[in-house]
Amino acid sequence: MRIPAADLNDTAQILGIVELRRGVEIEAAALAAERRTQTDLIDMRAALDAMAEAIATGDVALGAEADLGFHRAIARATRNENYIMFFDFMAVLLRKNVELSRRRSSKVSGRGAQAQKEHAKVFAAIEKGDPDMARQFARIHVVNTEARLRSLVPERTGR
Repeated sequence: MRIPAADLNDTAQILGIVELRRGVEIEAAALAAERRTQTDLIDMRAALDAMAEAIATGDVALGAEADLGFHRAIARATRNENYIMFFDFMAVLLRKNVELSRRRSSKVSGRGAQAQKEHAKVFAAIEKGDPDMARQFARIHVVNTEARLRSLVPERTGR
């Protein structure tokens, strides 16, 4: 399977990847809520802590890596090798998008904190073991990520 990396100035390409995330990450969160272990929760918590540190210090690279680490921990918690392999495949594409989003969001007051709250709600639902709540908060996070990217990426298509 091949998906070309999105041109960081091409809104349609970037949002297309976010739409793909919507389909995968929402169900991954629900499965993680059903199947997570204590080790998974520790990994998710460590990623959340690293994201908080990155927001406090303005370290975009750390924030992007921690963000991907959080979503990777959710994929592992599904106990489904296909989710893990697909996340690892997508992570290559997502890294640039996450860094771009975090870099641009750091210039807009409160954006990083809002994303952090969304991640924390997903984590709380997974920790609680509530797949419906995990689905709900994962959907909110991906939809809000899409909205943040829409507001930060110039309108232009590569066609």
